[in-house]
Amino acid sequence: LVAKRRRRWSKSAAMNVTKENIDAACDEFELLVSSSSFVAMDLEMTGIHLPDCKELLDDTPSMRYSKMRRVASRFNVVQVGLTMFHRVDGGNEADEYVARTFNVYTFPAQGHQITLEGGAVEFLVKNGMDWNMWFRDGVPYLRKGAAEDLKAKLLPDTGSVAPVVAPALPMQLDRPEDVALCAETLAGVAAWWDLGAEGPKEYVLPACNAYLRRYLYQECERIYADKEEFLVE
Repeated sequence: LVAKRRRRWSKSAAMNVTKENIDAACDEFELLVSSSSFVAMDLEMTGIHLPDCKELLDDTPSMRYSKMRRVASRFNVVQVGLTMFHRVDGGNEADEYVARTFNVYTFPAQGHQITLEGGAVEFLVKNGMDWNMWFRDGVPYLRKGAAEDLKAKLLPDTGSVAPVVAPALPMQLDRPEDVALCAETLAGVAAWWDLGAEGPKEYVLPACNAYLRRYLYQECERIYADKEEFLVE
């Protein structure tokens, strides 16, 4: 056992950050974060559960990650909470801090779907979430790919010419035993996929070397490219 002194902190008024004051909030945050003792971050989302992604006690780390990844990809971030803790100089306690919180309302930009889970919405309503502020004043954001495309349009790089990179050629197998193993594996994947909801939730690929595993990933992504529910890990 390790005995530690309980830390004390007083909380200053939280700052709600919207698209109207995001610039001022960023300036203040930049000034405060460099002198903070530590920073805490939290997210509020429009949902945290999917019917087919229930957490089980016997889930392996990879299985749990796969489920949580699907949940995070399906729902939207409502609010990003950032709290900076500053040690109080000359306080009555050795570990006394002041907490300064920024509640950043984030709203997806045009072109993104919004998915709501009833239980999560009910929880946020009970805890004072201002949905009107989210819809009306949330800071718009883009996913990484869309943001890079927009940046390229608004800030074109005219000083240099990007090199032309030839697309990578797909992998090919030469050894008959490798071809047979991968063909059998892909047939097993297809049979599992055809079972749909009646079959198991996961199909474990057989053990193989890194080269064959990369080939199987390539073929699965090619064959099931239009299946959003299909995930290879």
